[in-house]
Amino acid sequence: EKPEDDDIIATVGGLAKAAEKSRNKTKEGHQGASYAFVSNGKVAGGLFTNVLEEDFRMIARLGGSEGAATLAVAPGQWTWREVPFETVVAPQAILVVATDRNGDGRATWQDAALAYRDNTPRPYGAELTPRYPVTHIAMNFASQATNPFLRVLDNAKKVWLLTDGLGQRIQYKGFQSEGHDSSHPDYAGNVGRRMGGRDDLNFVQRRGHDFNILSGIHINAHEYHKEAKAFQPSIVNLDAIGWSWLDESFLTDYRYDPAYGTLYPRLEAMRADLPWLDFAYLDVYYGRGWPGWKMHTKTNSLGILQFTEFPGTMERAVVWNHVANDWTQAVWGKGDRSAIARFIQYSAKDTFRHDPLLRGTNCDGFMGWHAEQDMTKTVKSAFTVNLPTKYLQHFPLRRQEAGQAWFGGGVRSEVEGQVAKLFGRDGQLVDSCRYEGDKSRPTDNLVFLPWDPLGEGKIYHWNDKGGDSTWTLPRSWDGVTTALLYRLTDLGRVFEREVAVAQGKVTLAGIAAATPYVLYREAPPALPDMLWGEGGLVRDPGFDSHSFDAWQPTGPAEGIAIANNSFGQTELVLRGPGEVA
Repeated sequence: EKPEDDDIIATVGGLAKAAEKSRNKTKEGHQGASYAFVSNGKVAGGLFTNVLEEDFRMIARLGGSEGAATLAVAPGQWTWREVPFETVVAPQAILVVATDRNGDGRATWQDAALAYRDNTPRPYGAELTPRYPVTHIAMNFASQATNPFLRVLDNAKKVWLLTDGLGQRIQYKGFQSEGHDSSHPDYAGNVGRRMGGRDDLNFVQRRGHDFNILSGIHINAHEYHKEAKAFQPSIVNLDAIGWSWLDESFLTDYRYDPAYGTLYPRLEAMRADLPWLDFAYLDVYYGRGWPGWKMHTKTNSLGILQFTEFPGTMERAVVWNHVANDWTQAVWGKGDRSAIARFIQYSAKDTFRHDPLLRGTNCDGFMGWHAEQDMTKTVKSAFTVNLPTKYLQHFPLRRQEAGQAWFGGGVRSEVEGQVAKLFGRDGQLVDSCRYEGDKSRPTDNLVFLPWDPLGEGKIYHWNDKGGDSTWTLPRSWDGVTTALLYRLTDLGRVFEREVAVAQGKVTLAGIAAATPYVLYREAPPALPDMLWGEGGLVRDPGFDSHSFDAWQPTGPAEGIAIANNSFGQTELVLRGPGEVA
């Protein structure tokens, strides 16, 4: 079973029922676990091990009967030499013991989990997770090159303007050969020429850093194609056919490839080919235990964050997985289900299922994945789903009960009925929304959220319905008598008006529905020149400047215009009568 199904949350008084459940699943009450904590109300304890098998980092045995229940937790089986010519890391176990650490007057598994968090390793790149509210996918498929690399950069600039500089993570799905799911495992030496080739990809990944963008590529170590330059019969099982929607693929030999094959040289070549690469998304990977450990330790050693598709695999290393974030496939709620793992790693990973109390991120995009094309939907998700989650992630989760959660710095989340609310560092409301049913998107969104959450230099605002609303400012804004309100567009901030501050409150009147705004306490810095079409042969190829500065239109002026369509995509519009060009 997946590790998120193997958690044990136990108190001494309630062990008998858990023991019976465990016996039903395993022989003699033994159960493999990824995490295990025990408490008696006065003291709580837990165990960390570096056992490679995610499901069996420790073995728990629940026994006894009501009033005489026992719980024993011991390390699982360490791996020392998986293959003859190398050893693994030295075995390690850490015992954590805690009394009441979160101030609720008792010692529970959550107190032990806090001690665990403070004394055990974090995933590589965990500190970056709260800083990137927008994640989307640029898709190229079947030789069509619908999202050339340089065009992706222009689209990312538009999102940067629409969100006033929020961090983005962009996955190039189909960066190699003829696009998505072709020529695996060509991690290097085969960047798709139709999409722009290696030089263009390097340019947009390097330039993306100037716009707070992390770039990654979609790779595969599960199934390989004979057409690939890196294909070798020795690294696959030729009797096992994999995903074959365009070209036939063969399942990888998970042990041979990292031990004797070309996995490590291919990853090293990937880094050499793409020096500004930030993360690698590993598709459909099932390498639990030693194969997964070989994969993520190598990826991380190259300075690359590890993303993957499914939760559980490489659980301690992965900082983002797809099924927790992709709502296009009705997978809302299919992320990691472990209450313990989420409590410990809440601020470190975007791998957990969405819920109204702790929220969770999603990956709405507009660049082709599952036919996505709606930029307005991407922006709405950024403000109403991802930004509130990232706000919470800036503060350590310290205590959680039914309908309430408390974070560091005085931040709090609550759910009452269908209504979910977030409260900031000074107790002020920063977000409210409504969940109409299980697995529904939040509606009736109201956002007045300081960013960044620690510096509080500006405040993002969103109102699904529009209209008027009054808000309490954070204390860091004390002394501000007039604030500056801007509406955000794909050309950047548009100054709306000055807003009076009275007794620490502001009233935002006449707000447009479902439109992003930002409130500054002083004049913001000037926006950079976007240089649309940067790196290419044609200036402003998408008419993203909303001007003809780079073009020479001919014909009657009323016959030609630039406008955004209903998806927020900018288009050149030609109308008759007469000839226009």
